[in-house]
Amino acid sequence: MDVITLDNWTKDECKYVVGIAIGVDRGLSFEEAYEKYKKHLTNKEKDEVKEKYEISYRVICKAIDLDKEGIFELKLDERVPEPLFSVLKEILYNFSITNGIDVKQNNEKKIASKFNISEYNEFKNNVDKIRKELEADNYNNFIYKVPNDFNKGLDFFSVLDDFRESKGLSPKQVYTNSYIKPNTYSDWLNLNRIPKIEQVLKLCIGMKLNHKESCTLLKSANCDFGGTDERVRMIEYFIYKGIYNVDDIDESLVYMHLEPLFQPGLYDKKYERAK
Repeated sequence: MDVITLDNWTKDECKYVVGIAIGVDRGLSFEEAYEKYKKHLTNKEKDEVKEKYEISYRVICKAIDLDKEGIFELKLDERVPEPLFSVLKEILYNFSITNGIDVKQNNEKKIASKFNISEYNEFKNNVDKIRKELEADNYNNFIYKVPNDFNKGLDFFSVLDDFRESKGLSPKQVYTNSYIKPNTYSDWLNLNRIPKIEQVLKLCIGMKLNHKESCTLLKSANCDFGGTDERVRMIEYFIYKGIYNVDDIDESLVYMHLEPLFQPGLYDKKYERAK
């Protein structure tokens, strides 16, 4: 498989970018890790560095997940440019790494096995009834213990942490599996930030919450599955069906001309970005 050449980046510069990604994985914010290595990247714009860092971070997170499962074959969904790919390959020496999969070739097989359009349409027709049954079951009665004006994310993190413990997950497993930045998770812990619906959906999938549990977590963050957003509806369908593979979900969204949830921008040339 051909490798794209990254004309104006040296291997040493790529090593420092990977160093930033490793620093973030160990708990630093991007800004902190960037400050640590920026003296070695003086001829690079910060946005350029961040772009390469994001690629590196995704690859490292995926390798960590596979390592936990005892799998040492890493198939990348995006084509990582040289020399960054060589640096990652050296660091992840235990892995057999394929530098990019032809997404177009793999879409049909994955969509056929994971995404059934007729089943999805049936789900959309019945989703209001499904949600009413959940409401009748009082799935979220224990939420909003604190008046909303004073809440500042307390209910959300309390519910998130309850689910984390019930699933036997560490905080790091939660934010890694959910493609959430560590400093974002820390902000939730310290009640400094309330999440957006996209982040809550990532958590639902990363923790493999069922439909009822996902509705509860969304409600705790003042979000829900309602509305007319087709992207949210599709993600709800996957959760309802118990499908949590991030690649299948993203590729199915692309197939329906919607923006991926976990790797936005990855398939820019293959779909029309949702407005």
